[in-house]
Amino acid sequence: MSNKTVKSTKKISASVPEIAAEFFSVVLDGMISIYMFLIIAVMPFYFQEGFAHIGTDKAMFYQGTGKLAVMFTLPVLILLTIFQVIDKRQRKEKISVKLSVTDWFALLYAVALVLSYLFSDYKEQCLWGAKGWYMGLLPQLMFLYTYLLISRYWEKKDWMFYLFFPVSAVVFGLGVLNRFGIFPIDMKVQNVTFLSTIGNINWYCGYVVTVFFAGCYQFIMKKWNKKWQKWLMGVYLAVGFATLVTQGSESGMVALAVACIVLFCMAAKDGEQMVAFWQEMAILSGSCVVIGLVWKYLKWGLTYQNTYTATAFLSGIPYLCLVLTMIGCLTLWILKNRDLYFRRLFKFFGWSICISVLLCICVMIAMIVKNTITPGSIGRFSSNSFFTFSLQWGSSRGATWKAGLGCFLEQGILHKLFGVGPDGMAAYLYTDGSEPLKAMVNEVFGAVTLTNAHCEWMTILVDEGLFGVIGYVGIMISMIIRALRAGIKKDIATACGLCLLIYTVNNVLSFQQSMNLATLAVILGIGGAYLPLGKEE
Repeated sequence: MSNKTVKSTKKISASVPEIAAEFFSVVLDGMISIYMFLIIAVMPFYFQEGFAHIGTDKAMFYQGTGKLAVMFTLPVLILLTIFQVIDKRQRKEKISVKLSVTDWFALLYAVALVLSYLFSDYKEQCLWGAKGWYMGLLPQLMFLYTYLLISRYWEKKDWMFYLFFPVSAVVFGLGVLNRFGIFPIDMKVQNVTFLSTIGNINWYCGYVVTVFFAGCYQFIMKKWNKKWQKWLMGVYLAVGFATLVTQGSESGMVALAVACIVLFCMAAKDGEQMVAFWQEMAILSGSCVVIGLVWKYLKWGLTYQNTYTATAFLSGIPYLCLVLTMIGCLTLWILKNRDLYFRRLFKFFGWSICISVLLCICVMIAMIVKNTITPGSIGRFSSNSFFTFSLQWGSSRGATWKAGLGCFLEQGILHKLFGVGPDGMAAYLYTDGSEPLKAMVNEVFGAVTLTNAHCEWMTILVDEGLFGVIGYVGIMISMIIRALRAGIKKDIATACGLCLLIYTVNNVLSFQQSMNLATLAVILGIGGAYLPLGKEE
């Protein structure tokens, strides 16, 4: 027997645990990929009776896929871990567990969730969550479990990330048609507050901002091998912008504004990327122009109109923006090709815009506070309802925020730390809330049950307390920073980071629900899978 054969035999004999671990790793990866496919490509289109109970339908789909994911993956994960430990011991290697800072925050949030549930007085409701929302303990733990599975055990597949685009393109296209009163799919209980195959405007907007801006980033930053690929992405952006500006949720407009500023800053370092940014802005302007033309000449008016629709589509502003963005594209293209692109100047512009926006926000907050405390103190702006914080402020967000803050302040130290229970705000508010607090909520919302504060972080503060907020905010902020720092070298991770940032901005004025929570876990997981751990970050 040759030395080569002896070495080969020893290798095979010594690597039995390694072979077993590799087998279970492949099996686990397959299971995770199936779960991701179901969330990305099936859940957006899942419903039973149109819009009749579409929110509950999505929640049941999420619960069902989550249960199956745990049922099938957990035993395989345990076996994989056992064989990996045996293999390392045979090799006399040190057994260690590498966790990212995001993973540590995820574990903190998991502990906060469990303790919040154990200390809750509303355990029956908090297990799965309030009826119609279902954001309780188990859905939140499934969110964390699937994030950790994807980020640590899924073998990276670019096509899975790119699957978001054709799926969401169909969803967005239906949303645009619905806004013109066209329903290619017969949906029961059709009305202007429901869109596409997602449901309520806020639910729909939450889905759009969670996935769309990955395409915006890719259009600008990706090195396209073939021109038709970029053209195809341009069509996707046109449909996405069209649905975002027509869907009706004002939080989506705030998210869009922030995304444009962030994308400008990211593109500023490279002339070619800045050209692509202005191309993207031309697509946005062009989408508004087309919507206005359809409205004006085909007489297909939008079924949902608010303060900005007439300005955005029927005035001369979108035409002016289209001309300016096209001039910007041409000018920057010429500068780039003549090696005259001033990188530092555009980076300075980017930082200046960011600082100016932050200053404007601070000034507006100061004006709101001053005018609310002393009506009429800010001159001609005093009569504008935006500058007076009331129960009706921001489409009744004044009332929802006051209700959320009231629920938190009424708690003892234990529930301030751990909350009233996952998705337990409504249970506390209508069962044990103070009479003045309940009277205020009933005055504004009547028979409609208020289940959240229409501000994701404030809702978590009420439901899971200070520890829950630290854990959840830590997950989001740490992943956003890690992903955006990765830059173009990890373009998929960075695209996911941008989605998480814009989702967070949107949800300052909105809330969690099954569709965007399930999608969020996948995007978090993909971002984590494409990022290195530890010192390599």
